[in-house]
Amino acid sequence: AARPIAGRLPPEQADALFAIARHHVALVGPKRLLTLGNAASRALLSMDVAEARGRLHVVEHKGGRSTEVVASYHPRLLRERPAAKAEAWRDLQLLVGGIKA
Repeated sequence: AARPIAGRLPPEQADALFAIARHHVALVGPKRLLTLGNAASRALLSMDVAEARGRLHVVEHKGGRSTEVVASYHPRLLRERPAAKAEAWRDLQLLVGGIKA
C-alpha cells in the first residue's frame, strides 16, 4: 500500500499500515522515539497527536522490551503555524529528558 499524493492515510488501509509500523518499531526496539503527526501518533499510541502531546508514553513490545514515545506535530503543521514550533521544541526536550512539557 502506498500513501496517496494528497498525503492523507486511506481509512481502509490504516489498521494494516499501523500494524506494520508497530512491527517495525518493535524490530528496531529504540529506547525513545519521536512521532511526528497524527498518523504516526495513532499508529503507535492509538491517539491523535493533540491528545498524546506533552507526556512520555511507554509502548511495550513482545519479549519485555519497551520504547518511550513522545508525540509532536507534523513538520507541515509547523511550516503552516510557526507559533507551534515552541510547543514542538518542548516535545523534543521531553524526548531527550529535559524539561517536562
